[in-house]
Amino acid sequence: MKGALRYLAVGILGLLLLGGTAQLWAQAPAKDSEADLYTAWYNEKDATKKADIAKTYLDKYPKGQYAAYMKQSITAYQFSLFQTAFQNHKSSDLFDLAKKFLADPPEGVDPVTFLYWPALESQRLTVSRDFTLEKDGRDFTQKAIAAIEAGKMPAMVQDKAAWDGGQKNKVLGAFYQNLGLIDAHDKQNDQAVTELNKALTLDPNQPYTAFQLGLIYQGKYNDDLQKYNAITDKESADAKTALDVLHADEDNAIEALGRFMALTDGNAQWTSQRNSVQPVLEAFWKERHPDDPTGAQKAVDKYKTPAANPSSTPGV
Repeated sequence: MKGALRYLAVGILGLLLLGGTAQLWAQAPAKDSEADLYTAWYNEKDATKKADIAKTYLDKYPKGQYAAYMKQSITAYQFSLFQTAFQNHKSSDLFDLAKKFLADPPEGVDPVTFLYWPALESQRLTVSRDFTLEKDGRDFTQKAIAAIEAGKMPAMVQDKAAWDGGQKNKVLGAFYQNLGLIDAHDKQNDQAVTELNKALTLDPNQPYTAFQLGLIYQGKYNDDLQKYNAITDKESADAKTALDVLHADEDNAIEALGRFMALTDGNAQWTSQRNSVQPVLEAFWKERHPDDPTGAQKAVDKYKTPAANPSSTPGV
């Protein structure tokens, strides 16, 4: 995750100066009624005070000679706050600023940025089990997915070949993983399963996604087992349907947990999770394959390929 965040830390200043702000600063002060405000703005070094002077200028001279440049100055200041909020994980500030920019997109700045960065921050929050801002996080993530799937490439991505060659799928996989974890937290397990399976399709070597998917299937099995046990007539059609559901839960859990064990083989970082998964995987295998009770390793081996390059940490 840290690597992805560092990748995004690119030349924001270059984006902000595209409109010509740098040219204005090199010009001489105006010789009209706007001169005092312009001179004060021109000489001010403090970013916050400079933005305040620009706001005062626009209040008094909304169509003034330098109005366009004052607007750019305010945008530059607000974007610097956005960048700082992202870098320092000030999630609430980041989301609020993103909403403001999306409602009134500034010129010269890629609007996908205001979806992409908050979606990454939401991913960080979710992986750390912080769901306090999940509503906004879900919204930004869904919109970021829609933009990327529509062909939008964030402006900070410099290597289009790398983006098209696999990086895009990893980012989308992380975003779908995020939606799946949010839905799992909200007990929307069917939706979570769909999203996590989508994430694995996009990034099949992500062990955290496989691990979380296996946990959901295990939970579904426990719930469905209670429903099956509540049916008194085990020969009834309802009982047979419930048993089929149970078997599907077990088979799906075996697939997800087997993939997780394969992707984390030899990785000490995942030792705790592996120790908890192994007995569950073996129990499900024995239940579904009574003629081969010690064959759980087969569920692992099918996902061991030389091409696998699993992530060492959750998320991107």
